[in-house]
Amino acid sequence: MDDFRGKFWVFDDVIDKEYQERIKDTLLSHETNWFYNHNININSDMEPRPCFSHRYYESEFDLHTATGTHYIELERSYLHDMLVPMIDASCKSVDYNYKYIIQGRSFLQLPLKGLSDELDINHVDRTENHLVILYYVKDSDGDTILYKNRYQNKFMPGYYTPDAEEETEELERVSPKQGRVVIFDGAFYHTAEQPQKDVRLIINYNVI
Repeated sequence: MDDFRGKFWVFDDVIDKEYQERIKDTLLSHETNWFYNHNININSDMEPRPCFSHRYYESEFDLHTATGTHYIELERSYLHDMLVPMIDASCKSVDYNYKYIIQGRSFLQLPLKGLSDELDINHVDRTENHLVILYYVKDSDGDTILYKNRYQNKFMPGYYTPDAEEETEELERVSPKQGRVVIFDGAFYHTAEQPQKDVRLIINYNVI
């Protein structure tokens, strides 16, 4: 599969139960360093929604390469290698051969009552062409919502969308379930509900 524009998939148990438990136990243990964020909605006037995050991997586009698209590694967490088989299995499930990992992060949100009517800000993770792998570490509330609008970039022919914060029509709503993965065209604007009942813990990788 070479062209993932406008596509999304939802799979349960893309990795086996033993591996699922290993990921969950590790991320919910003292082995994982979490960093506090005052507001998951960066550059937003919405009421702050504190969360915790962990960055697994970060790279940047190399402007000096003469061989086309190329990314160079900037940062790698001690937990990244544990998650590579999950990335590989997810991409294999949609027959996509990725060449570079652009970034990888986790977000841990505690339940906050009283914010159920508000969604996190509509956004895209990156502005370049990429595929999103969104893995749910555990069961929780706090649905992920994909919108029909897509980010428009003059370097990405075929993409269309208006402003990121414009009201948009829902394309798909996915509930967090351990072992479930949502894979989608990174140009889709998306958001998430604030959890009300339980800890929401996700892994988010962007690949190309």
